[in-house]
Order: sequence, then C-alpha cells, then structure tokens
Amino acid sequence: MTLIIFLIWFLLGSVLFRHVLKVKKSCGTTIVLLIFAIVGTSGTQEGLDWYEDWYAEWKVKQEQRIAEKKAQEKQRAVIAFLAEINPQLSSKFQQIQVEIKNIDDKIQKISDLKKEFPNMEKMIEKPLNQWQTLRFQLNQVSQHIYQKVEKTYVIYRIDEIQGRDKFSVLSQELLKEANEALMNAEMTKSIIEEQNAQ
Repeated sequence: MTLIIFLIWFLLGSVLFRHVLKVKKSCGTTIVLLIFAIVGTSGTQEGLDWYEDWYAEWKVKQEQRIAEKKAQEKQRAVIAFLAEINPQLSSKFQQIQVEIKNIDDKIQKISDLKKEFPNMEKMIEKPLNQWQTLRFQLNQVSQHIYQKVEKTYVIYRIDEIQGRDKFSVLSQELLKEANEALMNAEMTKSIIEEQNAQ
C-alpha cells in the first residue's frame, strides 16, 4: 500500500513540476520530486493510520450505544410486564429505586464533605459506610427482584398461561421481600440519621 501511495505522490509531483510549474527535468528536480513523494507518502500514511484508529474507536462506541439501547429496551419491557402483572410489586420496586437514588445523593454529599474536610475523615467515614451498606443491601434486593421478574417474563413470553400462573405465586414472595427491604431501609435510615443528629 505504501508503494502505491508513493507512486501516486511521485506522479502528482511530476505533473505539478512539469505542467503547472514548468520546471525542466534534471537530476535536482528528480531529487526534489523524490523528497516531495516521500513527504506526501508519510503524511498520507499518518492520515490513514489516524483515520483507521478513529474509525475503530467510533465503531466500538456505536456498538456500545446499540448494546446500551437494546439493554434499556429490554429493561423497559420487563418493567412494563411487572407493572401489568403485579402493580403493587411494581410500585414497591419503584420505591426501592427511588430510595437507592436518595441514598446515592446522601453518599455523594457525604463524599463531598469528606473531600472538603480531609482532617475529619474518621468522623465522616462511619455514616458514609452505613449509607453505602444500606445502598448495597437495597441494590441487592432490587437486582434479585429484577432477575426473577426477567426470568418470569421470558417464561411468560414462551408460554403466556404458564408465565402468568408462575408469576402470581412468585410475585407474592417478591412483594414480601420488597416490603421487608423497604422496612429495613426505613429503620436503618432512621438509626443512621438519629446517630448523626447526636
């Protein structure tokens, strides 16, 4: 490929020197022409290398966007299925998501405080760990519920009657689990806030 690029630049230089600049053929002209072709080839090669890298990176980003979009569509379908089949569990699931977001906000604020006052790290570390633990626990429950619902959704899609029957039993268990997680979160939150108020 490099040889072809070199020949193209050499021919372009030759046409430029003879027809545009009207330079007569000589040994010096040939040397200048060779240098012109080498510089042109080098620049072109660098441009092609840059383009290949850019294109590969762009392609990876496009594939990531497509994968993320598919994952979001899949998640929306599962959440819509949950809302349709068991609105009460869907509501609890959404409450857990809201609670996780609220905890994330508190964790961020405490982390910012820790950065502002690094000399108070010991005092800040305890509530930060408590909120992170609570977030982890709620996130585990949320993922567990989602995975069960996703599995049931697939079964439901394969056989609507089988899925509906199985989900009615499973959804009661998941609803109980979601209620317990929210109650535990409220109790833990109250304890953390009470300890921090003192």
